[in-house]
Amino acid sequence: MTPRSAHPLGIRGENIMGRNNAKRHEDSVDPSGIKISEQVSQNFVNSRGISMTLRAIPPYLAQMANEAISRPKPPTYAIELEGGGTEEHVHDETSIAQSSDAEKIKWAEYQDALLESIRTSTESLLNIILIEGVELEIDDMPRWLKKMELMHIPVSDDPEERLLAYKKAYVLGSKEDINDVTSRVMAMTGLSREDVNNVKQSFPDTV
Repeated sequence: MTPRSAHPLGIRGENIMGRNNAKRHEDSVDPSGIKISEQVSQNFVNSRGISMTLRAIPPYLAQMANEAISRPKPPTYAIELEGGGTEEHVHDETSIAQSSDAEKIKWAEYQDALLESIRTSTESLLNIILIEGVELEIDDMPRWLKKMELMHIPVSDDPEERLLAYKKAYVLGSKEDINDVTSRVMAMTGLSREDVNNVKQSFPDTV
């Protein structure tokens, strides 16, 4: 039996660096040989030794959150037709290179707005994964709050916002954790590999 270890924040867990039921999987198969997508929950221990339960998230919840985010409309240009009239086309990198400076400014503004909408969508999906797909107990909340105070990191008084802040700070304790938690929850849910990659790429390389 692996001895239990005292986590610095007083959180129950086994100090086995995210192994046990948390080995990285290549073909959506966990160590027991069961396809992850056929599971509804599984135990997981992350790289900080924090024990938690991962669960599938309601798939339509992610869709609803995604649909709630507004997407910018791409700039367009008109082509004159031989028989008269015009035909509208959406700009791309090739067409915008041959356009006026004013059109190029619109294109740059569109690209910025598009990137921001993607970031918002990815953050929303990550929040759903952590809120609905990760269950854990914090044994010593006062101690954690004191640590945040000492590091001059503000923490909300709202219990749900506080729990989400903790999960972002410590559940995703390494790049391996980001890969494992997001991949496993989304595989159980049946979301696409593209969605998984978008979430993982939203984190800086220094994580």
